[in-house]
Amino acid sequence: MTLCSKRIWLDGWHKGQCSRIATVERDGKPYCTQHDPVRVQEREEKRQAKAKTKQCPKCGSSPKHWWAYCPLCGTKYPGH
Repeated sequence: MTLCSKRIWLDGWHKGQCSRIATVERDGKPYCTQHDPVRVQEREEKRQAKAKTKQCPKCGSSPKHWWAYCPLCGTKYPGH
């Protein structure tokens, strides 16, 4: 039983080793499902793709959920 090799914040001052059991090994280091670099990259790409769909199609600004029009270019946001 090998533990994940990722160092995480335990509180505001201290770091320690992740206490989860490793499920995959990348570059000779064991990682749990949450800290696996490949899965972290996949989650980040998915998050960025979702954020991109919410941006203004004309200028790329990020709206607040109550805005119907872009304050920079005046384009109506999708879904409003």
